[in-house]
Amino acid sequence: MRKFMSAFIIFMAFLGSYNIFGAEIPKFHLVQNESENEYVMMPLRSVISMIGKKSQIIWDESEKSAVVLMGDRIFKVTAGADDMIVNGVSMPVRIPAEIVEGVLFVELYDLAFMVSIPEDRVKWDKENEKVILNYSGEE
Repeated sequence: MRKFMSAFIIFMAFLGSYNIFGAEIPKFHLVQNESENEYVMMPLRSVISMIGKKSQIIWDESEKSAVVLMGDRIFKVTAGADDMIVNGVSMPVRIPAEIVEGVLFVELYDLAFMVSIPEDRVKWDKENEKVILNYSGEE
């Protein structure tokens, strides 16, 4: 099952977009910070939904934030914030989440942390423009 989920995430992250209820949703996009470092941003709701874990996402339009409930973990991600709240504790993010075309995007490694995938199992294949989130640790 985990291999299937890893393969599914890899497929999902190819460059382009997908259609949900008639809306085109980008699969990811790249941003650069002031230091010219490149970051991969992923759509929060889409990735959380595809992971297969029992989760709930609550959107707060007035704060431009999403609360993600996953098991005994609660995350709050706010567009433009330098941190996310994890079980009531503030933790810095690599780059602030942002809203693109009405979709909240979170930096790849921050999102992997949310779904308990260690950094060494997250890869950005720039040449092929795909993201690999590997649950099992197998190559």
